[in-house]
Amino acid sequence: VHSFPTRRSSDLTLLVTPSTQPPAQPRSSHPTTFSPSKFASCVPGTAAVEIGPDQWFPRVMGAMVPQLSPESGSGVLFLVYTAGLMFVLRMWGSAVTHKSPLGTLIVSSMLAGVGLYWLGALDEQSSAVAALAAATLFGVGKTFLWPTMLGVTAEQFPRGGALLLSLMGGAGMLSVGLVLPIMG
Repeated sequence: VHSFPTRRSSDLTLLVTPSTQPPAQPRSSHPTTFSPSKFASCVPGTAAVEIGPDQWFPRVMGAMVPQLSPESGSGVLFLVYTAGLMFVLRMWGSAVTHKSPLGTLIVSSMLAGVGLYWLGALDEQSSAVAALAAATLFGVGKTFLWPTMLGVTAEQFPRGGALLLSLMGGAGMLSVGLVLPIMG
């Protein structure tokens, strides 16, 4: 036996009386003012930040920590560490990007920028702990840049489909090809 809630007369008057609030404005199909060309100008930066420093990372970190120098064959351990950190965060921390993709891009950019600046400020007198902390900050920062940029592109421009995602990926890879010789 189901019992239905009873309505009071005050509830009914709220339903019948006209609202004093203005009618809601219809949502536009594009909630932001981003265009695919603006996103295409951001993609090269995200690809370059993620892939570019990985080319010089083992040599620089090996110079910071002599036990991990490229000559000893283990300078790549910092690269493996940041790649492992990225794997863990992308697998089990991806819920962060679903809450606020644009916020994730902003925070990731700031973390990666601070991490790269910190890595650039390290010298031979810096400790291995400082080098590992800078690498951690950089690794956390670059984790969500590329996949979130492609996800935001797909969400903001659903009519672009696979062609737009391919163009964004192509712009990123083109930038990597242009930036790698400059970064070294």
